[in-house]
Amino acid sequence: MKKILFVLSVFALIGVMFGYQKVAYAASVSNITPSIANPTFNQSYSARIKFFYDGSYGPNVTVSNLPPGITLANPSAGYTDSIYALNQRDSDGYYYIDLTGTPTQAGSYNIQVHLYDTTHTFDVNQNYSVTVQQSSMPSSANFITSSLPNGTVGQPYIASIEVSSNGQYSPNFIVSFLPAGITVSNASAGWPNSIYGDGTKDSNGYYHADLSGTPTQAGNSAVTVRVFNTNQTLDISKTYSLTVNPAPAPVNNNNNVASGQAHAEYTNVTGPDGTVYRIQSGVRYPYTSAGAFLSYGFNGWADVVPATTGDMALPVSTYTPSGSNTTATYFIPPRNGSLINDKGTVYLITNGMRIGFANEQAFLGLGYSYKNVQPGDASFMTSLAPINSSEVVHPDGTLINDHGTIYIMKNGYRAGFPSMQVFNSWGLKTSEVVPANSYDQAATQAGVVSNRMANQMSI
Repeated sequence: MKKILFVLSVFALIGVMFGYQKVAYAASVSNITPSIANPTFNQSYSARIKFFYDGSYGPNVTVSNLPPGITLANPSAGYTDSIYALNQRDSDGYYYIDLTGTPTQAGSYNIQVHLYDTTHTFDVNQNYSVTVQQSSMPSSANFITSSLPNGTVGQPYIASIEVSSNGQYSPNFIVSFLPAGITVSNASAGWPNSIYGDGTKDSNGYYHADLSGTPTQAGNSAVTVRVFNTNQTLDISKTYSLTVNPAPAPVNNNNNVASGQAHAEYTNVTGPDGTVYRIQSGVRYPYTSAGAFLSYGFNGWADVVPATTGDMALPVSTYTPSGSNTTATYFIPPRNGSLINDKGTVYLITNGMRIGFANEQAFLGLGYSYKNVQPGDASFMTSLAPINSSEVVHPDGTLINDHGTIYIMKNGYRAGFPSMQVFNSWGLKTSEVVPANSYDQAATQAGVVSNRMANQMSI
């Protein structure tokens, strides 16, 4: 018995001499998220960083160098960048933190995440390099078009609603409450009157919804255009008033024409059936359509006067078609270089003939704009092979701008305008001028354009 007590006493003495030591156990962190996704400027962002931690109590977390607009979710009270004694765990038992927000500044950032306990028995630092990218999706837009032109029942209608927008891709368009007979001609396939991400820019650099058709009913429509992106961070609308006027009353051909002598040379007169004629060299020259009449910018409805008996007694202009022995009425065609919409097909008038476009890319790529298209009749004109690419010299009659000088293409050459006074004398509009391409610039310069004389119609 004494021997046993002695042994115990020895162990007790050893314990007193060396003390009882409790082994310190250091917690560890593992399987931490290695990388996070890049945010996109002005778009909602969320990233989760998770890790395994084997300590008894949750670790502390401090996050620094976050991009502006992104914050640490659920920070501890009184802090914005830290969580103390983290207790958030997912269904797999991993601790996690969330970074959320909407970035307000593009650039590169090195996000630093510091994990540690109060006594710093462990300190883990993890860096995340992210780049806040510029959005390819549009985030802002403005309506450029302020109003829509009126239409008339039974007459072709064409208009374009232009919108400026940022981003790499087109915004979406939805056009509602259009008058009967008018649709969005460049709508996405399968989506009547809507454009979803596949819109194009016109020659002015704007996205656009193009309206066309033939109105069938008179009245006023509140056309609503909504422009938005897929995640709804951009969503604006504008309402346009579009009035469709009734079709003009049929002309009573039995109305008496006022007696009188024929009008002076180059006067535009309207006959009893509504046809507008130009009096020239003792002959009546009829215009093919209102579009043809207006394509000559020096013409105006205010200058048209009722025909007299003297005017109607003048012969109508005629010509003999090639290969024929009989004469036909010669109509004044639309001006060279003008754009005419004949029953839904847009033609460029060049050298008294019409040339169409095989696709919209060729039309817009050459700088032409739907805003300059006039409805009219070009059916009687000889058709040339359609233009299928913008990689060509502009056809004759086109107005081009080469480094600030305006030219007109003529017979494959280009003739310059010495002044705006000369340019305006022809009734031309600067909105019709398109940028010169490399093919135009390679064309020989041949003379300058002179002031228009009263007997001249086209250059």
